[in-house]
Amino acid sequence: MWVIENDGDAMSVTEKRIEIGLAFDGMVQVRSGLKDGDRVVVRGNESLREGQTVRLAS
Repeated sequence: MWVIENDGDAMSVTEKRIEIGLAFDGMVQVRSGLKDGDRVVVRGNESLREGQTVRLAS
């Protein structure tokens, strides 16, 4: 899972290992590896690299 980190005015990504649980109707339970409020990349993650600067799309 790629998590967005704030680096002052810029945002970058860090790769995190997660443990998943149940899956149903397009939703997946994350059992561990993320904290409340973590922002994750849900699209466009195929070519990311550790520490790469990113921007949010609307």
